[in-house]
Amino acid sequence: MTVTVPSTDAVNFELQGRITTISTMITNNATNGPLVLKLTKDKANLQMQLVLGLLGSGAITAANVLSSLTYAAAQWGADQL
Repeated sequence: MTVTVPSTDAVNFELQGRITTISTMITNNATNGPLVLKLTKDKANLQMQLVLGLLGSGAITAANVLSSLTYAAAQWGADQL
């Protein structure tokens, strides 16, 4: 499920921008395992904040998420500290 946050939703738009920046940093530093692990954790945390923010504001609903996604295991390190 892809969500494009409008710039009028300042908080969630900023979170989406930070996620995009971290994704680029992960790609650009693919050979640096420790940094990629840290960035992956940071990205997962920001993604969770974005999902919670969008759910809380009513911009997305749990029913929409559940109907359009399939179960996937988290990336290694993404949900571990």
